[in-house]
Amino acid sequence: MISSINVGNITPNGATVTWSTDEAASSQVEYGTTTSYGSLSALNSSLVSSHSRSLSGLSPSTVYHYRVISKDTADNSSTSGGGSFTSAGASADITGPVISSVLAQSITTGSATLTWTTDEPATSQVDFGLTDGYGSSTTKNETLLMSHQQIVTGLSAGSTYHFSVKSKDAAGNLSSSSDNSFQTVASESADTSAPADVESFIASGSTQKVVLGWTNPSDSDFSGVRIRFKTNGFPADINDGESFGDISGSPGATMEVEHTGLSEGVTYYYLAASYDTSGNFQSTVFASAKTQASVSSDPGDSGGASSGGGGCGLIRPGDGGGQPPTPGDAAGMLTLMGFLLLVLLKKGILKIMPARMV
Repeated sequence: MISSINVGNITPNGATVTWSTDEAASSQVEYGTTTSYGSLSALNSSLVSSHSRSLSGLSPSTVYHYRVISKDTADNSSTSGGGSFTSAGASADITGPVISSVLAQSITTGSATLTWTTDEPATSQVDFGLTDGYGSSTTKNETLLMSHQQIVTGLSAGSTYHFSVKSKDAAGNLSSSSDNSFQTVASESADTSAPADVESFIASGSTQKVVLGWTNPSDSDFSGVRIRFKTNGFPADINDGESFGDISGSPGATMEVEHTGLSEGVTYYYLAASYDTSGNFQSTVFASAKTQASVSSDPGDSGGASSGGGGCGLIRPGDGGGQPPTPGDAAGMLTLMGFLLLVLLKKGILKIMPARMV
């Protein structure tokens, strides 16, 4: 049984006839400009159930009559009823769209937007690759447009890509552009800009410690502050001196830390280097402070008593490495005082007044 007869791909000089049968059979079409037909397509003797035969040598804008013929393995022949179609006129669209204004735009490290125009509505697709052999294609946009856009993705940074755009019109005519190329952007430049310095960096000394304070810079990529210190001058850079540590914090935050366990009466010199998430350092801020010596609460205590950042101290008789005074020290003082008194009397500077009689 023959069914589903259809005529397609009609051009001024040809057409394709398709049909189905309920069993395997041969394929042939009888056709002509009258119902007497007069012409036969080539016979396909292969036994199939889905059939297709091409008609050629037609005249433009002409009505053709046709019927299909199939014969099964038992040599039983079936012929369909007659049908007709009109071949396309000589002026039928057999020309592909004219492609122009091909551009590569919005190019990044991994993508590009390709645009073009056609002189008639058509589909949109791009073939692309690292050579003019391409190898990859975008998904076809079947919508018929005259202004086209396709985005290619998954590209490598800093590479040259070749591409050809192609469009197919409603009549099935396909056009492709010549080879074009573009270069993707190189990898994004690394951040090499250091954050701003910390502000109001101060150091305040007390007994065996120094308190450091500052305000973090407001840079959005600020990460922390590295503190370096020395006791014989300011550190030259972030690699000089000793490390107090890296202090993390938020941009613009006010910070305070204590450097403890220090020697008494020693000046400590500090460098504060702000750094960002990319590891860029800004290291031009310095501060210093002198630790204080312990204050004695008992005059007889061992150890020199001193107070204040000025380092002023009270020197006691016999003070030699913090030892308490001895009796010998007291006798020496009395002898010295007597000698001074004698000198003053001899020079007439000091006179002994006689006692007045009452």
